[in-house]
Amino acid sequence: MRRAAPLASLFLFSLIATWSAAQAGGEDPLSPLIQEKIEHPGAVSAIPCKAERACGSRIIREFYRKRAYQPVWSSAGRALPRARLFVEVLGSARDEGLRPGDYHYETVLRLFQQAFGDPARTSPDAAADFDLLLTNAFFVYGTHMLSGRVDPRDLFRNWSLDERGLDLSSVLEEVVQGRDLREALAALRPHYSAYVFLLAALSRYRAIEEAGGWPQVAMAEKRLERWDRSPAVDILRRRLQITGEFRDSGGSAAPDLFDDALYQAVRAFQARHGLTVDGVVGPKTLAALNVPVDARVRIMELNLERLRWLPETLGGRYLLLNIADFSLTAWEGGKKCMEMKAIVGRTQRQTPLLSSTIDTVILNPPWNVPHSIATKDLLPAIRKDPGMLVKKGFRVFRLGADAEEIDPSGIDWQRFSERNFPFRLRQDPGPANALGDMKFSFPNTESVYLHGTPAHNLFMKSRRDFSSGCIRIEDTLALAEWILDGQGSWNRDALLVALATGVTRSIPVRRPVPIHVLYLTAWAEPDGTAHFRPDIYGQDVVLARALGMGGQVL
Repeated sequence: MRRAAPLASLFLFSLIATWSAAQAGGEDPLSPLIQEKIEHPGAVSAIPCKAERACGSRIIREFYRKRAYQPVWSSAGRALPRARLFVEVLGSARDEGLRPGDYHYETVLRLFQQAFGDPARTSPDAAADFDLLLTNAFFVYGTHMLSGRVDPRDLFRNWSLDERGLDLSSVLEEVVQGRDLREALAALRPHYSAYVFLLAALSRYRAIEEAGGWPQVAMAEKRLERWDRSPAVDILRRRLQITGEFRDSGGSAAPDLFDDALYQAVRAFQARHGLTVDGVVGPKTLAALNVPVDARVRIMELNLERLRWLPETLGGRYLLLNIADFSLTAWEGGKKCMEMKAIVGRTQRQTPLLSSTIDTVILNPPWNVPHSIATKDLLPAIRKDPGMLVKKGFRVFRLGADAEEIDPSGIDWQRFSERNFPFRLRQDPGPANALGDMKFSFPNTESVYLHGTPAHNLFMKSRRDFSSGCIRIEDTLALAEWILDGQGSWNRDALLVALATGVTRSIPVRRPVPIHVLYLTAWAEPDGTAHFRPDIYGQDVVLARALGMGGQVL
C-alpha cells in the first residue's frame, strides 16, 4: 500500500502547476514558490546553504517581502542579463582575493542549468532556488567587499576601527531598478590606493603561478657575494628575472658569475622583503627567495582582507603606522608626504591595532613608568646597580594618595619583586629619558603613544620590534613640524628653542591628526611592485586559520 504524499510535497506540486499556468498566461511564475520557500523553508527541498543562510535569514526574508516575493534574477521563466553577469563575477572572485566557493558558485551554476539551460525542460523549483541562492550570494559577496570575510573584533580584542556600512538591500533593489550591476559592485570595493595596487600585484603573481612559478635556489655555499662564482648563480638570476628585479640587458657576464647587475637585483629583492640590504645571499635572503609563489599569493589575499576592514575614509590628512614594516608614513591629499622608521612592541608586548587621533604634542616629556615595566624590566637592573636610578634621572614615589618622594639610596631593593613593589617610578626629561625629546598623545584603551628614543642605533636594524608596546619614531622634530603645520609660531626653529630649555611643555593640536596603526605583511606600489614582510606577531597564521586557509601560510 502506497503512503500518502506529505502535505508539503502536495503543496509544492500545486505551486509548480501554478507556475506552468502562470507562464502560459504571461504572469510572473516564481512568486508563489519564492514565498513558500521564504515563509515555510521546511516545506521545500533544502538548498546547499540551508535555511539559516538564505531562506531563513532575516535580510533575505525582509528583502523579498518588500518586493512581494517577485524574483530578482529572472522574468517569465528566463534568466535576466544581470543574473548571467553576476554568476560571471562570482566565478572570478579570485581576482579580488576572494573564493568563489563562499558564494555557492558550483551550486549556482548547476541550478542555473536546471532552471534555464533547456527552454523545453525548465524547472520552476530550481529557478526559485537559484533566485534565493544568488540573492544570498549578493549579500554575502557585498558584505565581504565592504568589511571583509571575518570580523576583526573576533580575532583582536583591541580592534577599534569602524567598518564601512551600507544597506545592501537598497543596493540590490537599485540593480533591479536598472543600476548597472558592475558599477554597483565596484562601489562596494575599498577605494584606497593600497587596495587597488595590491589587487594589481595579486594579478601579476597569479600569472606567475599559472606559468609554473619560480625555481628554487639551491646553494652549496653558506652565502654568495658579488664576484663569486657558483652554479647557483644562474638559477638565482632566473629567479630574480621572473619577479622583475633582474632585467637582462644582454650584457651579462658568464652564467656562473655573481656580477654587478645581479648584485643590484639582490639588493632590490632584499629591500622589497624587509631584509638587510647588502647584496649578499645569506640564509635569510635565500629563505625569502625560496618562498613559493602560491604562498605569496595567500599572503596577498590575507592583506586584501585586512584592507577591507578599514573605515570608508582614513581622513584627508593622517598617519599610518605599519607594525610589520616598522614604518610611519604621513599622508595628505591622497599622497604620501613623509616616511620614517619606527620601533614597535616585541612579540611578548605587541603594539595593538587601533585608530585614534593625535591631539597633543609634549616637548621634553617625563616618563611615568608603567608598573609592569618597572617591575619586569627595571627592577632587575636596579638590584644589580641601585645607582642607575640617579644616573638616568629616575625619581621614586610611594604608591597612594600622598605620593611621597623617597630617596632611592635608602631602599633595600632586594626585598621587592613584581608581587610586592610599592613604588612608582618617574624619569625626568633629559638625554637618558626613554621617551626621547617628544611624546605624541592620542586617546586609546591600551595606553600607547608615539615618542622619541635615546637609542637611535636601533633604527639601523632591519627588524625593529624592541619596545614594550609604544611606538618609537626616528624623527620626532619632522613629525611635530608636520602635525603642527599652520599652527601659529610652532615652526622648526620654535620647537628647537623650546626643546633646548629642557622644560616640559604640552602643545594642543588645533587640527587633530588621525593615526591608524595597522599590520600589513604585503602591499604594493603604484607600478604593481609587491612588498612582503615577516609575520612577526603570527597574525597571518591566525587570520589564515579564520579564513579557512589552514594554519600554514608560508
